[in-house]
Amino acid sequence: MQKIRCKKHRGARARSCGASHAAVAMELWTQIYNPLGNAALSTFAAVIPICMLLGLIASGKVRVHIAAGIALTAAILIAAFVFTMPLGMARRVLVRRSR
Repeated sequence: MQKIRCKKHRGARARSCGASHAAVAMELWTQIYNPLGNAALSTFAAVIPICMLLGLIASGKVRVHIAAGIALTAAILIAAFVFTMPLGMARRVLVRRSR
């Protein structure tokens, strides 16, 4: 893995820092806006998690945070399997990066 200079220390301090950190490899992915070959079907697939979230909240049978988790899971699965987003990239929405 490639080593890079510490971004916290800029200017004159960057030379004296001497710290290097492993670079995170960026994964590139080109989004396909019409994966199903039909604009209406592709839009419907993209709207499913939103409708699921609002429907579960409106029903009152599911708590809001559980409805959000269900809708998030549906969004990740649709992004991965319908819109062909790499699972590793789709999974990163669950991880909070601290600065």
